Amino acid sequence: MADTTPIPGFEPASPEWREAFFRDPYPAYRALRDAGRPAWLPHAHSESRSSGVWLFSRYADALDIFHDRAHFTKDIALVRTPSQRTWDDGHMLLRDGGDHARLRRLVAPWFTDAAVGGFAPIVRECAEALIARLAGRDTCDLVADFAAPLPQFVIARFLGLPDDDLPTIRSCSLLFSCGFDSLLVAEPENQAARTLGAARFRDYLEDRIARAGDLAPDTPVRRLVAFRDEGALTHAELVATLGLLAFAGHETTISLLASGLALLLSHPDQRAHLETAPAAVSSAVEEMLRFESPEQRTTFRLVTAPVRIGGHELSPGDQVGIVIGAANRDESVFAVPERFDITRNPNPHLAFGVGAHACLGKGLARLEACIALPLMLDAFPRMTFTDEPPRWRRDSFFRSLERLPVRLR
Repeated sequence: MADTTPIPGFEPASPEWREAFFRDPYPAYRALRDAGRPAWLPHAHSESRSSGVWLFSRYADALDIFHDRAHFTKDIALVRTPSQRTWDDGHMLLRDGGDHARLRRLVAPWFTDAAVGGFAPIVRECAEALIARLAGRDTCDLVADFAAPLPQFVIARFLGLPDDDLPTIRSCSLLFSCGFDSLLVAEPENQAARTLGAARFRDYLEDRIARAGDLAPDTPVRRLVAFRDEGALTHAELVATLGLLAFAGHETTISLLASGLALLLSHPDQRAHLETAPAAVSSAVEEMLRFESPEQRTTFRLVTAPVRIGGHELSPGDQVGIVIGAANRDESVFAVPERFDITRNPNPHLAFGVGAHACLGKGLARLEACIALPLMLDAFPRMTFTDEPPRWRRDSFFRSLERLPVRLR
C-alpha cells in the first residue's frame, strides 16, 4: 500500500493553501514530484465507492498508467454502485473494452484531420466576427469577449446546434464542472451547483434530442440519434455522448485560448518571436498546452489487479489520477520546465493524454488556437494587461482564467 503520510507543500485540507493553489499550483506540483511517491487526496464524492484518489505527478509514472490497460480501467460502473450512477456515466471516457471502442468508433470519423480541417473557414469567420465587435473599444475581457465565445460558436457549428443553445450549454457546463474537483466538491454550495448543473444539462440534452428533427440531417446530433435508432448505442449512451461532446468541445479550448494570450502578453520576447515568425504558431500552441495544461488532472482510473507504479504498490480497488499539469513540468523530461519557450523541441507534453483514451478533439482545439491567436495579435498589436490582474477560476481540475482584462490600444 502506498504511503498516505501528507506531503509537505501539498495541504489540500487547508483553505488558505487551496486558494493559493488555485492561483498557482506549480509550487505544489514541484513538491509532489520531489516527494517521489503518490499523494493521497481524500474526496467527499457521494457518487463513488472510493474515499479518495492516489495522485501521480511524475512523467514516467503518468506514461505507465496511460498505457497500462491490464491493471487499470476507466469503467465507471466499477466505482459507483447502481444507485450512485448518473445520466452522464454512459460516454466513452467512462467506459473501457468493447463498449469504449464501440462508442469511440461511432464519433471518430468527425475528428479526422480532414474533417477538422474543413472547419478552418468557420473558425476564422467566428474569430474575425468577435474581433470586429471590439473595434473602437479601449479595453475588454479576453475571456468573455473572445476566448469563451469562440469555442462555443465553433462546437455549435461542429455538432449542428443552433446558436440559441449556447447560453444554456455554457451555464450548465460551468455548474456541472464543479463536480469534477476533489478540492471543492465537499463545499455544500459546489455540491448543490453540480447537482443543479447536471439536472439542467440533462434536461437540455433530452429536449434537444427530442427536437433533433429540426436540425440538418448530416450533423453529428442527427447522426447520433440515428445510431440510437439503429441500435448502435442506447438512449442513455446517446445523452451522455452528446453531453460529453458539447462540454469537452468548448471547455478546455476556452482555457487554451485565454491562457495562451495571457502567456504571450506576459512574455513579450515570445510574443515578438511569434509576430516575426508566424509559422511558429503551431509550436507556440504546443508550449501553451504544456505550460498551462487546460486539464490539470485526469478523470479516475481504477486498479483492477496488483501493480507497481514508480516503485509503489497499488491494490485492486485503488483509485488513481494523473496530475498532467505536474507531469508536463517534470525536470527529467523538459529542460528548464518553468520557462515558457515557444520554440521548445521536442515537446512531448501530455495535455491531451495518450493511449486508448487520448482526447479525440485535440485536432479541433489546436486548429482553433492556431487560427485565432494570430488574428487577435494582428488586430491589436499594442495589447497589454490592465492594472486589474488576470483572475483564475477556483478549480484544481481545469486550469482556466475567469477574467483577463486587457487594454487593446
